[in-house]
Amino acid sequence: MTWNARDDPGFVVAIFRGNKGAVSVSYCSLARESHVLVAYASLLILLLPTIIFSTPTPRCLRQR
Repeated sequence: MTWNARDDPGFVVAIFRGNKGAVSVSYCSLARESHVLVAYASLLILLLPTIIFSTPTPRCLRQR
């Protein structure tokens, strides 16, 4: 699945029932590309300081 065609991808699900040719069609939309990129950037912004400040300082770099 790529976002090359549009920014709001999705797919169609069709359910065919045996009685009298009943068909049920549903459209399922996926996340927009821009929303996914914002989510990744937000996660990176939140995760980076956590990693930096939670890493213990090595003994050789500690001040005496």
